[in-house]
Amino acid sequence: MIKKKRIIPKIYKYVISEILKPFIFTLFLLFIIILMYTSYDYLQKAATGLLSKSVLLPIIFLKNLVALEVLIPLSFFLAATTVLSKMDDNGEITVLLTSGFNTKKIFRPVLILTITLAVVSGLLSIFVRPWSYKNIYILEYNTKYTFDITKINPGHFVALEDKRVIYADGKSKLNVLEDVFIQTKDEDTLEIIYAKKASIKEGSTNTLFLEDGTLYMYNFINKKETYSKFKNGYINLSQDGEFEYKTKSLSTMSLLNSKDIESLVELQWRVTVPIMTLFFGLLAIVLSRSTPRIKRRSQKLIIAILLYAVYYNLVYIVRKWITGGLFPLYPGTFLLTGMLFVIYVFIKIKNKKEYLY
Repeated sequence: MIKKKRIIPKIYKYVISEILKPFIFTLFLLFIIILMYTSYDYLQKAATGLLSKSVLLPIIFLKNLVALEVLIPLSFFLAATTVLSKMDDNGEITVLLTSGFNTKKIFRPVLILTITLAVVSGLLSIFVRPWSYKNIYILEYNTKYTFDITKINPGHFVALEDKRVIYADGKSKLNVLEDVFIQTKDEDTLEIIYAKKASIKEGSTNTLFLEDGTLYMYNFINKKETYSKFKNGYINLSQDGEFEYKTKSLSTMSLLNSKDIESLVELQWRVTVPIMTLFFGLLAIVLSRSTPRIKRRSQKLIIAILLYAVYYNLVYIVRKWITGGLFPLYPGTFLLTGMLFVIYVFIKIKNKKEYLY
């Protein structure tokens, strides 16, 4: 008995450390890929002036923080499947079973890891996700509705929220725009302004002062054109808008009290994240001890990737269908998550091997 008490913790330590190594590596790799994709997307927006450079890094950080709720279950699923498959292929599990250990003791550390990561994913989804999106929307709101002359890059068209489009041929070190074109278009009129210079003076954040320019206006209704020249002029670029608390930024408690379909779909997703993490952990166990027809670890890993990809894409599609009224809210995405458990039970029965549960 004393010997077993010493061996069991070593088994726990071995299994957990073996899974954590590829888990951390996979999570880091996927995080870097998502970081590169997000950075490229937002760098393009910053380059074209759609996003202020001052909020670039905070938004990228928050976006990738949200991505962890999906990356953690995927990374753990792949890592656990790979490690447990290796242990089964190398006969380590068989040796432990013949040595007097049952699968309850062998797979208990896997279940502990699964539950721990399910809790972490749940906390990320329930608390971190709305907090991150709220801050993202605030940052995007501030950069949209506060004119920043640094957003204007020479040679690029910048579309503002008030239907104005600004283009500058050059810009000095003092942020003075040169050879500026400003177009404003609505249903009735088209207005184009050309100015040799344009700048924002200190103390007038949203007022663009123009020098040596020409104003052209065309009325679509009466087909009239007007021209006028000016030495000095200005345009008020203040863009008043009300901050909108979008569904993703609402707290989980607010979603619970809401009857809006989009809010309930968002709530379903937040609840789904920890449950799917738990089920993917259980699936990793049964996939690792699959039938003799699937012997190679690479085959099991491919199955794991395909299973996760199909599940995640179906969840995304069903969420869109529910919002569009093409699929019932209940069971909604819970149906797909329940199917993970059905797959787990099916593989377990088909393999006819000893498992933890």
